[in-house]
Amino acid sequence: MTKDPYRYFRIEARELLDQLSAGVLDLEKSGTTEKVLLLFRLAHTLKGAAHVVRQAEIANLAHAMEDALSPYRQDGTTIPRAIFDGLLAGLDRISVLLNMLQPAEENTSRSTQDALQQTGSQQLQDQALDGKPGSAASTTATRIARTDVSVIDALLEGIAEVSGELSNMKRLNASVSHIRELFFSFTAQLAVQNRKEQGHQASPAALAKVAGLAEGLRTLIVSAERNIAASTESMERELRQVHDTAERLRLIPVASIFPTLERSTRDAANSLAKKVVLDAGGGDIRLDGQVLDVIQSALVQIIRNAVAHGIENPAERKAAGKPVAGKILLEVTRRGNLLSFVCSDDGRGIDADAVRRAIVRKELAAGTMNEKMEREIEALSTPDLLAILMKGGISTAKTVTELAGRGVGLDLVRSLMQQADGEILTSTVAGKGTRMEMLVPVSLASLQALIVESAGQSLAIPLDAVSGTLRVAAKDIVRAEQGRLILYQEVLIPLITLSLAERRHSTRATAPAILSVVVIRTAAGLTAVAVDKLCGTESIVLRPLPTLAPASAMVSASFLDHQGNPQLVLNPDMLVSGMNAAAAHAGNFPAPLLPILVIDDSLTTRMLESSILEAAGFDVALAASAEEGLEMARNNRYALFLVDLEMPGMNGFQFITQVRADAILHAIPCILVTSRDAEEDKLQAKQAGADAYIVKGEFNQVEFLQKIKQLVQG
Repeated sequence: MTKDPYRYFRIEARELLDQLSAGVLDLEKSGTTEKVLLLFRLAHTLKGAAHVVRQAEIANLAHAMEDALSPYRQDGTTIPRAIFDGLLAGLDRISVLLNMLQPAEENTSRSTQDALQQTGSQQLQDQALDGKPGSAASTTATRIARTDVSVIDALLEGIAEVSGELSNMKRLNASVSHIRELFFSFTAQLAVQNRKEQGHQASPAALAKVAGLAEGLRTLIVSAERNIAASTESMERELRQVHDTAERLRLIPVASIFPTLERSTRDAANSLAKKVVLDAGGGDIRLDGQVLDVIQSALVQIIRNAVAHGIENPAERKAAGKPVAGKILLEVTRRGNLLSFVCSDDGRGIDADAVRRAIVRKELAAGTMNEKMEREIEALSTPDLLAILMKGGISTAKTVTELAGRGVGLDLVRSLMQQADGEILTSTVAGKGTRMEMLVPVSLASLQALIVESAGQSLAIPLDAVSGTLRVAAKDIVRAEQGRLILYQEVLIPLITLSLAERRHSTRATAPAILSVVVIRTAAGLTAVAVDKLCGTESIVLRPLPTLAPASAMVSASFLDHQGNPQLVLNPDMLVSGMNAAAAHAGNFPAPLLPILVIDDSLTTRMLESSILEAAGFDVALAASAEEGLEMARNNRYALFLVDLEMPGMNGFQFITQVRADAILHAIPCILVTSRDAEEDKLQAKQAGADAYIVKGEFNQVEFLQKIKQLVQG
């Protein structure tokens, strides 16, 4: 592989470029000497680094930035707008030059955006630092830098393998402990046997020698045991840290697109002689770079629309009693398994009559206008007009400009949302502004979560929904007509228990004297949720639930633990609102005395099916293959078998056939769960002896539980 001479320069230069871009925009809003000096130092550092790798043009541009900033290093000096335009144009040109320094294999697969940047590079070079406005942010979107996902996946796979070896070390440590116990027993028996053989006449020296050997071996075994335990704990800590870091490397913070959006806002406002400020929040959320690319492109278009159509010019705003500078607010939040991007402005709002006139003009131009259509258009409500506007092809602009007038902006946003499998919601208030919300399903996103344990299963609760945790004594629980209550921050709040934990406590053990409680904040207020164990906080990477593995509504996503095993993420709102309903529902399904055996080669599917059954009050056992399930069935007693059809080795048909041929197992009900919907498969299942055949794509949780109740209760 050819050595890359610019590997470290690109990293440093990109960081400096990001800081310079943010600094210039910040300086334009509120100029101070300290900010000028900071930019001066950053430009100087970039110039030096460029000289080292012999990138003369980048060094010259950085030097020109120093020259442009130099006269304004004194307090109270006003910086003309032309200087900011020139600085930003110079940074655009440096960005283009850095893109050209990619390794050869990356150059061959550059995106269309890179090609567009190179096409405009000469124009940017002409504009750079000569006082003319730059336009890169207005014409092309900056591609988000992201790591090689395949490399990260390989790293995570390696970590999972090492974690497996770590588990082996833990088992080895247990074996060493067992060896120690066996050795003590052996030496004791040896001493007894020696006394018998010697007629109780063994010499003290011989006995002392045996005792010395035994003590020496005991010391070695104990030392080895301690060393293995210490090494295992250390490896586990390091692996956990590496795993978390590798997972986060796959994801990009939303804040990384804020400078581009701020630059787009500035350039659009300047081109229309308006003053507009962008205020963005929620940048700490991290998600997959490819999704963020799509979101960025859509937000750039939405912001341009807000500046061009929504925000009034300074004179209009002043006359309306508004601040001269318009405001665009971007809020990024998480809603269960969706990410919400809300872009709102304080402008004039969408003119419903203007949209109606635009529709009429379009129909007239197409020659399709008639009296009936005219009446229908006149009768359209504001939501109807917004829905038509969002389909694209309609513009309320009176003239065509660089920013608006061709009716393709919202059409582009709609297409981008389709690409991201998301949706866009629009509302407007005349004279107050417009609100556009993009809801995008989570493919990969990071989340700070509180990890809890319930009935032996690890579950994650989003940390931003956690108000606090506490330990509650049973004597401090208030029992009222509306249920159990506890005192939290001098207020009585409801106490509920995860269904997984409730079943265990009610059937297998007495209620603990001290409860571990998580206080969750939702739209319904504060609610205390009792769990078995609080395991601490972690930064986890959300993953979508398998489409063919339905889960409880309380589950919003999954994540991989440090051993690579999938775990569940709870939706706080659904957890609180659905918990009592789930408990009541469980009351309608009394658990059988025997557990249900779930057999599926997919760990995620096993866990999801287990969560549904345990939430309904059933005990569950798990098997990863039909062979393992058959062995468990012959050594234990079960109320029902829930079997996947397609598995490596023995499939579901073969498992049921063997169960029906077994003199002991033949009467146990069997349910096949599969994504296959062919009639011949259903017929074969019936011939094999299946009591029910459930298609995952047609899964209905209520019917599923009703069928299980029917089968286990006869």
